Amino acid sequence: MAEGPAERVARLLAEGLEHFGQDRVERAIACWQNVLELDPAQQQARDYLESAGVSLAAVGDSRARLVAALARADAGEAEEALALLLEATAGAPDDLEAQAALDLVRAELYLRHRQRLLGSARPRLRVGPEQLMRLDLAPEAGFLLSLLDGRTRIEELVTVSGLDPFDVLHLLARLERTGIVEIAA
Repeated sequence: MAEGPAERVARLLAEGLEHFGQDRVERAIACWQNVLELDPAQQQARDYLESAGVSLAAVGDSRARLVAALARADAGEAEEALALLLEATAGAPDDLEAQAALDLVRAELYLRHRQRLLGSARPRLRVGPEQLMRLDLAPEAGFLLSLLDGRTRIEELVTVSGLDPFDVLHLLARLERTGIVEIAA
């Protein structure tokens, strides 16, 4: 059964306390910042952050996102870590630590997608043109969808799209999760 928002907040608060008690302050801070992302008004997380010496005004900055992303990556939540790292690197493009973390998370996700998707997989659309037109898709996603015919293998899509191989595989995995695309062998 999926964890609901209240359960996730409770788990993150407890994990933060455990990390803090074991002198893993950065991980504790990341957990509590994740709580504030889920529930910005969560007073307990604010109190814990203040007691850890974190200025609440700085919670939204790139450094905080990096710390939160590292905690998510450690917890095996690569998709969530990727989103935070993209935000962190956009806010601080010269931060080499954030760039390195982004590269590592991208590499991990690329390997996962590659193992699962490459081979004889042939993606096809699961929605009609009318539904597709109503979706607010990024230009890269729309372009990739325009190449799907149900016969072309993913390796061929990577080649003909001209897009970064990670972006192709990541987009296809996201489109499959949302039910827009079906990937059949």
